[in-house]
Parts: sequence; C-alpha cells; structure tokens
Amino acid sequence: MEYKIEKWEAMDLLVHARDFHTETSEAEIPKFWDEYYANDAYKKIPAYLAVCAQKKTDKNEFRYGIGCKASDVEGVPEGFEILHIPEYTWAVFMCVGPMPNAIQDMWERINKEWLPTAEYEMIPDYDIENYLPGDPTSQDYVSEICIPVKKM
Repeated sequence: MEYKIEKWEAMDLLVHARDFHTETSEAEIPKFWDEYYANDAYKKIPAYLAVCAQKKTDKNEFRYGIGCKASDVEGVPEGFEILHIPEYTWAVFMCVGPMPNAIQDMWERINKEWLPTAEYEMIPDYDIENYLPGDPTSQDYVSEICIPVKKM
C-alpha cells in the first residue's frame, strides 16, 4: 500500500455538502456526485476534492462535501459552505483504478490493513479525497485519500 506522511497548513475548502449514514454511504455518495454534476450552477465550481467531516454524535453519520480549495473561487455560491480544516500531519494514500470502486477499496484497506499496524492513529476530524485530472473510469486513474494522523 503506497502512502506518504505530510504536514499541511490549515486550509479552507468550499464544498456542497450533505449528511450521510455509514450503512448507506457507499451507495449514496456516488449518487450525490451524479446530482452534483447534473446541477448546472455547480459546474462553475471545480469538483476535485471531497471531504468527510466526522459528526461529534453517537450516531453513525458524517457530513460529506464536494468542491475545491476556497481560494480557487471568489465568494461562496448558494448551496455551498466553507469548511476550515486545521493544520495536521496527513497520511496520503494513492488509489489507482476506476471510481468509485478504487477509492472504496482503498478505504477498506486503510481501515483493515494499515490502521491496525501503523505507528500512526487517525484523528477523527476530517478526511479528504483528492481526485486528480484524468478519466475517472480508466483502469489507471489516480486519486488520493488523505487522513489526519498522529504518532502513537
């Protein structure tokens, strides 16, 4: 599993977000992306990042947003919000393959293989998916999963 550890400064992300339940998110998030691309108003906002914000409740839910760095656009369009992401150390995992399977498979590997044996633990706050330029249906498409971590 290919990954790197990086220190990132705090950043603001501009996202169109919705709450999801962990039990249904694998099926519902791809539909959310389809809805995003079907909305002509949203086509003005680059959609190369997705961010999960863990809810501070006992429910199995999280807030998931699609968008970009806030510095990429001017203002906050209707239907969008700014998320402030604190400065963290991040574990950045490379995913290769068509979406959404490649990203979903890598999440499973991170949770089942990497986290149980890593010298890092995940900080339960935000995680980011970075969708790089290219054809997301291609077998060699590259994306990244970025999770905030701290040394154990």
